Amino acid sequence: MGDDGKWEGMWDRYARGLVVPSGKRIGRIEMMVPGAAKYFYAGFWQLLENRAYSWEELDRTIDTLPPWVFPSLRRTAKFGRIGGSGKSAQFLQEAVEMISDPNNGIYGMAVILILIREAELVQDERQYVMALKSWAQANENRMCHPIISYISDPAFTRVASPLQEVTFSSNNSNECWVRFLKTYLQRYYAGKNPSPLDFDGLHCISLFFDFVPLEQEVLDRLVKYDRHERARYISYIKHLGIIEGNAGLDL
Repeated sequence: MGDDGKWEGMWDRYARGLVVPSGKRIGRIEMMVPGAAKYFYAGFWQLLENRAYSWEELDRTIDTLPPWVFPSLRRTAKFGRIGGSGKSAQFLQEAVEMISDPNNGIYGMAVILILIREAELVQDERQYVMALKSWAQANENRMCHPIISYISDPAFTRVASPLQEVTFSSNNSNECWVRFLKTYLQRYYAGKNPSPLDFDGLHCISLFFDFVPLEQEVLDRLVKYDRHERARYISYIKHLGIIEGNAGLDL
C-alpha cells in the first residue's frame, strides 16, 4: 500500500502498465501480506503482452521459477522446444491444478503463459488451443486464490484477444476455427465483430472443442453450452463420436 496507507488507484495503474511498484512499496506489501512479493517478481508479467517472443525471453521467464517447479520444463539445449510438445498436455494439466495453491499459484500461471508463447513461436496450433483453454480454466480457478483473485481481469482476457484475428497454418484447421468463431459471434455478439476490449476470448476458447469438421447444427449446440454443465457436455460430445482420438485435449 502507499505511504498514506491506501490502495486507491494503485492496482489500476499497475494493471495498465503505467507504473511499476518500487522495492520499498513491495516491502511494505510483503509485511502486510507475507509471500506477496514473489507475485511482483514473478516472470509471467513480461509475457502478458501479445507480441512475438524469442527463445531467450521464454528462458528468462523459466529462470524465475523455483528449481523444484517443473524441473523438466527447462531445456538442456540452447535451441528447440521447451520440454517437447508431447509433454505439453501434462505440463498444462499440472499448471492448472497449481493455480489455486496459495503458495505456488503464480508459477502455474507462468507455465501456461510460457506454453502459449512457445506455441505461437513454433506455430503449433494444437498446443496453442490447449494452452489457451488451460488459461481460461486458470482464470476460473484463480477466484479461489487469496492473491491471484485480485489481479485485474484484463490481464487474463487480453492474452486470448488474438483469437479474433488468428489464422492457422493448416487450411482444414483454419476452416474449422473460422466456422466456429462465426457461430460463436452470431450467438453472443449478434454476428458482429466486437472490439478487442469487448471480446471474451476466454469464454470463446473454452467452448471450442477441437479442429474437427462439424455440422452447423452441432456448432450451434456447442456455443450454447453452459460451462457449468460440463458433464452433460462431455456426454453429448461422446454421443456424437468425435471425442475419440483426442483424449489428450483437456476440456
